[in-house]
Amino acid sequence: MSRSWVIWSTLCLCAFVIFGSMAWMSRGVIRSEQDRIQAQAQAQVSERVGLALSRMDTIGAALLVVENQRPPLHYEAFFSPDDVFTAKAAGLQKNEVLRASPLLVEENDVIKLHFEIRSDRTLRSPQVPSAFQHRFTDQFDLDPAVLKGNQEVFNQLLILLGESSPQAIPSLCQSCHTTETWNRPSEGALTSGNAWVDTNWGIVQDNTIDQTSYANALQTTEQGKRSEVVTKEIKKANLRSQNGVKYQSKTPSLKAREELASLTPFQPVWVAGELFLARQVRGSRSIKHQVVWLDHEKLAAELGAQIPAELTGACLLAVTARNDDPLNLVTLPWRLETPALVIPPLSLGSPIYQTLLLGWVAALISLGALVFLLRAVLKLSERRAAFVSSVTHELRTPLTTFRLY
Repeated sequence: MSRSWVIWSTLCLCAFVIFGSMAWMSRGVIRSEQDRIQAQAQAQVSERVGLALSRMDTIGAALLVVENQRPPLHYEAFFSPDDVFTAKAAGLQKNEVLRASPLLVEENDVIKLHFEIRSDRTLRSPQVPSAFQHRFTDQFDLDPAVLKGNQEVFNQLLILLGESSPQAIPSLCQSCHTTETWNRPSEGALTSGNAWVDTNWGIVQDNTIDQTSYANALQTTEQGKRSEVVTKEIKKANLRSQNGVKYQSKTPSLKAREELASLTPFQPVWVAGELFLARQVRGSRSIKHQVVWLDHEKLAAELGAQIPAELTGACLLAVTARNDDPLNLVTLPWRLETPALVIPPLSLGSPIYQTLLLGWVAALISLGALVFLLRAVLKLSERRAAFVSSVTHELRTPLTTFRLY
């Protein structure tokens, strides 16, 4: 009896060790599978985020390039173009030929108004001709309804930058003192991102923190590359705007043509809850700031349409200060906000669960078979022991009788 107890105890101990090991291995396999799914989902999200940022920066770059290659003369409602000749190649005198600014007739859904801040901090817009310049509107076939709408927008601008926000104009003037794109990553962020990507390239990250860090490092490096490309194109557009450009004041007392000294690229800035592009135009006698007032709601909607449908819940958030966030656009002050990645638990019908279930069923069947065989062996052993005991007892009885005789 004691021997059976030892055997059954040993069997239970072995079963506990085996099934405990299987449970630990099953947990590790499930966790590994969840990590693999998490890494795969994170990679897909990073790919979609990078695609969305590239698409949106393409739109922003196109807008900036168009505005940067616009000559400063276009911010005059009517200006005298340079190098105008007759059919006989005879030169014309200054102000003998006037040309309407393209901005008078140009329409853009995401731009509310172009305007200029003079040295005395007064505002004027090429899309809102002065009373004196209104006599040219009929000759250039300008739509009075469009001019009236521009005047209404200009009046809103005067209220926005005047009474409601006294510091708005100084903020616009101070925003255009750099030649880089709005949100180029710092050298430290680029160095750290490149080092992280080079070190971990091709390595499957084991935890969520490392996966997020790798994704952010990769986005930072891509952000730096996009910034370089956009900066290069904006500088080209800015040079095209400067080459051979001269501009002049229309004030009657200033007849001499003013030379263009320098021209900064347009820089985006949030002022009084509105989005503007501003650049500095430095002449030989004055400094002016030319500004584009953007319809940030329509522009955000146009940019948001570039977000892939797989990024459910992603949206754009306004950014008012430069930072090294890898999800910032490099052209416009917005950040792509993505929801937290939620991975549902593995379903019982997944292949990994089915495989583990088959393994557990096989182990339980094996254990049941082992118990059945062991029980049969123990019974056989008990029967054999009982038989031997009976035979021994029967043999002892005659021998005892013989001794008595």
